[in-house]
Amino acid sequence: MKILIFGFGLIGKKRAETLEKIFRKKKKDILIYDPFFKKHKYTKLSSLSNINFNEFKLIIIAVPHYQQFQIIKLLTNYKNILLIEKPLGKNYVEAMKIFNLLKNNSNNTYVGFNHRFYDGVQKIKYILEKEKDEIISIRINMGHGGSPQDKDSWKKNISLNGGGAIFDPGIHLIDLIRFFLKNQKISLIKKINWKGLWKFGGEEESVLLLKSKKVSIIQLHISLCKWLNEFSININTTKFNIILTGRTGNYGPQIIKVYKRWSWIKNPDKKNVPYFYKKFDEDKSFFNELKSIINKKTHNNCSLRNGLENMKIIDLIYKSK
Repeated sequence: MKILIFGFGLIGKKRAETLEKIFRKKKKDILIYDPFFKKHKYTKLSSLSNINFNEFKLIIIAVPHYQQFQIIKLLTNYKNILLIEKPLGKNYVEAMKIFNLLKNNSNNTYVGFNHRFYDGVQKIKYILEKEKDEIISIRINMGHGGSPQDKDSWKKNISLNGGGAIFDPGIHLIDLIRFFLKNQKISLIKKINWKGLWKFGGEEESVLLLKSKKVSIIQLHISLCKWLNEFSININTTKFNIILTGRTGNYGPQIIKVYKRWSWIKNPDKKNVPYFYKKFDEDKSFFNELKSIINKKTHNNCSLRNGLENMKIIDLIYKSK
């Protein structure tokens, strides 16, 4: 199975290494197209001239999102599996153009949102679908501080990155909300932004108050100025309180705790003991996401249409006052 990866930065490399684990095949089956690609164990594709892209059973686009569109224009006749790393383009207008270029292959095209595939997130999804309980509120926090070198990178260049904290990493949180709520329509109630440290033009910390058709209180807190990395999800229902913290690596192990309503009445000596507890030390999200696409068990994957809808919500948040 020949595979082509555009871009060999942090995510491109992660995808290549994950594919090795899935297929256990020779590294020569994974080709890399990246002008900055240096000598490595994978095969370098030096030119795109006279390439029949349909020879590749899987193509992954892992370049910065401001470079996606130029690559996707080459793939309008591609018929196999295509994975585009989030977000879909630099803005909603560009995302619409990408969607229209790829709509004939939309059933094989996915947008990479690996957060859906964290073990703890999958457990939350399972609980919500099994219990079918009314959700009272959802709160998701995510923040990191990056590194001093970021100020000179495209990530802190508003003309290239498409926005601030709301856009990235915020689009991950928008996607998780839609994932948990089965793509319910999301609307903005209020936003509060702060900027002043990085001074690149985009918001550096943001609090968003949202709502959906069935959930009245959804709060997202996103930051590019967190000096202790944070990722947490708190979902309160009429029967449970689900708390998830961490996402492995610098964010700490991922831990999920589920507390039942009034559990301390029957067990007063276990008032603070969760009904369910599990700790995950390994990040399997990239493995699980790619394996589901390759095996065509894609009910949990972000489709091209849903990638576009995520961008639409981001666009509406930015346009609101």
